[in-house]
Amino acid sequence: MSDFAGLSEEAEAHEITWTLAALPSTTVIGPCAPHLADPKFAAGYGSLDALASAQAEQSLQLPRGKFPVYLSAPGSGPVCVLLPLDRYFDVRARFAIRTWRALSGRNPGANPAALTRYRRDLLVTQLRALDGKLEGASHAQIAEALFAKPKMSASSWKSHDLRYRTDDAVHRGMDLMRGEYRQLLLHPYRLKVPQALLGAGTFATL
Repeated sequence: MSDFAGLSEEAEAHEITWTLAALPSTTVIGPCAPHLADPKFAAGYGSLDALASAQAEQSLQLPRGKFPVYLSAPGSGPVCVLLPLDRYFDVRARFAIRTWRALSGRNPGANPAALTRYRRDLLVTQLRALDGKLEGASHAQIAEALFAKPKMSASSWKSHDLRYRTDDAVHRGMDLMRGEYRQLLLHPYRLKVPQALLGAGTFATL
């Protein structure tokens, strides 16, 4: 079976760009109307000023990490965040607060879009199971590679918990290959997307 150790490194080497409508984790920043900005509370953000030459989606590099932002009509003066009142409002607000905290030199807190360690490990297991399946390995052989399956009789294997775990890993790996991987790209707001749009081939329209 192939080694998936370099899979995450390869994925990190490529950046995927989504439309703002499909990626509510991007914070939209634009000029604030003067009558809405109280000068007593004004704050300057040098990191934003460095990006202000282009009206586009950019990656804001800060000591606390990278934060996707879209600068709308960049210019001098006070700025504000645009939060559409849609089904993603709470998600957009959480990411906007994280971005503001990072810009202010504060701890932004946990990234809501980050997969848990358990989820990442589970996905690696499913991909390794898929790899074994595509190479023609039996489920018992796959279980040996994934879980260090002890030697057992054929009758014991049929009712063993590892058989069901292996079957599940293989089936979920096949589902990922057939298009289910695209739902991962909607984490953590997948449940806010209408079920009608979650079918294969529809993600480009989000």
